[in-house]
Amino acid sequence: MAISIEAPDDVEVLICHVKAGPVSAGDKLYVLRCLPLEQLRLRIEFIREYLDLTERPFLDGRIAAQMANLKNKADALKLIHERNEFEVTLRDKAYELVYPNHRVMQPRMHIDISSYRSDQSRSTTLTKETGKPTEISYSETITPTPSPDYRPDIDLFMSFVRGKTEYGDAQLAFDHASLQHRDTTDKIALIRQKVHEYEAIYQKKKSQLQIVCPLDGAFTARIVEGGFARKGHTLGEIVP
Repeated sequence: MAISIEAPDDVEVLICHVKAGPVSAGDKLYVLRCLPLEQLRLRIEFIREYLDLTERPFLDGRIAAQMANLKNKADALKLIHERNEFEVTLRDKAYELVYPNHRVMQPRMHIDISSYRSDQSRSTTLTKETGKPTEISYSETITPTPSPDYRPDIDLFMSFVRGKTEYGDAQLAFDHASLQHRDTTDKIALIRQKVHEYEAIYQKKKSQLQIVCPLDGAFTARIVEGGFARKGHTLGEIVP
């Protein structure tokens, strides 16, 4: 009874080693080519090249340098923001000593408590009609002497707001880059795992394209070089 050699997939016959004649177990009969398998091979090669290009900035240090720059920028702006916040808090404390109803960081004219010089002058005169002393004028003079590095309230307030915004933007950029860095590395690892799985499938199917004789007998080919066969169709027959 003849044993059929069937096509493992939709294939093209590249080489037919034996067209008709005696064969032994293990002898090569066919070398086949499967178009879908070739497409899988090209897809795997493309994914490998894409992964190499995606991973290159991580390997040559570009990503590490970018992350370090973002971190340094965020740290520097944090120091500036903390300094502005300290100045605002310090000035608010000073204002609380002068203004009982002071609201935090309300821009107002600077008051240097240690440099106040108050001169009060009162003058009284007697009116001709009553002869009683009457207060006719009252004045109080305040002369502040600000320090050379003093900044007006509005400038300090705007510096505080601007520094806080810049620090927030820099920290947000660093956090976003960190998350993107982690997402990219996770994607690379996942795709590489899938590539290994696809390669295992490719190697298994590729091995099926090398048809060898399963036993001793007489082989007769039905399809030779250049021929095509659908999956399951008979390529040849062996009579033990």
